[in-house]
Amino acid sequence: MTPDDLPRHDDEPARPTEPDARSRILRATSELITELGWNRVTTRRVAERAAVNNALLHYYFGTKRALLQQAAAQALMEELSSPLASLISGGDLGRGVREAIAWFDEARASNASGRLIIEVTLQALRDPELQTMVRGMLSEFRDAVEARALAEGRVREEARGLAVMLTALLDGLYLHALLDPDLDLRAAAVALRPLWPEEDR
Repeated sequence: MTPDDLPRHDDEPARPTEPDARSRILRATSELITELGWNRVTTRRVAERAAVNNALLHYYFGTKRALLQQAAAQALMEELSSPLASLISGGDLGRGVREAIAWFDEARASNASGRLIIEVTLQALRDPELQTMVRGMLSEFRDAVEARALAEGRVREEARGLAVMLTALLDGLYLHALLDPDLDLRAAAVALRPLWPEEDR
């Protein structure tokens, strides 16, 4: 058994699967990543938080590494869904950027979202498989922003560049806001207005 394998006892049958057991395990894992940091998460703590036994963790995920990767990917996708929805749904892209910044302004109050994103980002630099997953999600985020920019009449090269810039800019703004609670994000939103046509302001 490798150090990454979850403990399992052959003479201990796994509990029957429960409809929400897998989602509870993933949620418990992402919560512990946020609270303790990636390297301090243990299968025992996950099992206790999710109210399941270790055999069920092994049944669903096989290894601790796979469990953390899947929990991180799902949690990151959920965290990115709100700002992405703000960017691409309804109104113009400029208004979407302002709404996404407003979401960051509110989200930083709990600090949980930011800690999770930072933990996953740091681990992705060490774990090629996780890095591939995170890179894929960021690529989808940029593609969605690019499609929105194209729908507003921007040429493809400009739309792609804008998507790359906005994704990196929003990520950086959120990081700065987490480190500096007094940072005025709404002022940043105002400063971005020259990027949009007059009618979009």
